[in-house]
Amino acid sequence: MGLKRRLTFSSTAAIALGLVIMLAPTLLFSGQFEQLESRNGKLIGEPIPMFTPVPGESADQSFPTPFMSEFNLDSSYGFEKIYLLRQSYGTPVFVLKRGESATIAVLVSSLSDNTIQVSLERIDGLPIGVSANLEPKSFTLQPFGQRELKMKVSISPTALNQPHHQSRPINGEFIQLVLRSDGFNIGTGFILEIT
Repeated sequence: MGLKRRLTFSSTAAIALGLVIMLAPTLLFSGQFEQLESRNGKLIGEPIPMFTPVPGESADQSFPTPFMSEFNLDSSYGFEKIYLLRQSYGTPVFVLKRGESATIAVLVSSLSDNTIQVSLERIDGLPIGVSANLEPKSFTLQPFGQRELKMKVSISPTALNQPHHQSRPINGEFIQLVLRSDGFNIGTGFILEIT
């Protein structure tokens, strides 16, 4: 009787542990691993964050990413509206009028027990008439430390609205901030809606 009870408990524990391991990315990074589809180069659904090793650099494979970045919606300001694409989770959407500027707060957190140097690699997806400037462009993160960056987004008065596609969940452009450190480029994206 005791062996059967132990086997049942071990099987139940193994199943529970398997579920925790499978669901951990979803729970920890809620809304950041949505499906991405493309038709004729246009975004449909939500973007997937980018985690890629930089060719020619040695990346510590025992811990795949030395840091993570996310947008601090509460500290971002100057936008007409800020919301999450799926209401309570998902890709952030920043709404800004033509001819105006606003600031997005970017929180970068070290996942390493070493001091790391992080720098701006690039900002992808900026439509014509939109500029973005990240400050600082390069900084040091202490082990398991955090740093808040400011990204100023400006839209010219003559910026064009992108045509709305019925297959897209929102009328906006996906913009991705790509930071680099320890052999990795790590991208975090948002949607910019111009009004």
